[in-house]
Amino acid sequence: MFAAWVSFYFPKDVIAGRFLLLATLLLILVNIFNTVIINTPKSESLTAIQSWVLTCLLFVFGAFIEFAGILLRKQMRSSGLCKEKYLVNEATAEAVVFVGLYKFFLESVSLVCFCSSNIIYWFMLLTCE
Repeated sequence: MFAAWVSFYFPKDVIAGRFLLLATLLLILVNIFNTVIINTPKSESLTAIQSWVLTCLLFVFGAFIEFAGILLRKQMRSSGLCKEKYLVNEATAEAVVFVGLYKFFLESVSLVCFCSSNIIYWFMLLTCE
């Protein structure tokens, strides 16, 4: 899971590296999930390990969605559909600061969600009999 966050720190121009990292992580997690399904005893609901692997899959899939958004924005800029605004006055400066805060907020929310889901998972696993 933490390896998926490493892809956020790649430069925007390194498309192949980011895609390769996320695709490899997704395939590895799918393989782990299939192995868990085959090797765990049959139950009527999800087991703890199955829910943990599914959570990891969802977070890696979310990183793929963010990567798709980056590629879409890059394509829109190159085709001229999305014009870059340069710092001309205070309003555009505030917009640039807002975009930076939005990116920081998105990464922070992702980190908090993953950490809290792990805390809840381990608490439930260790306290339930």
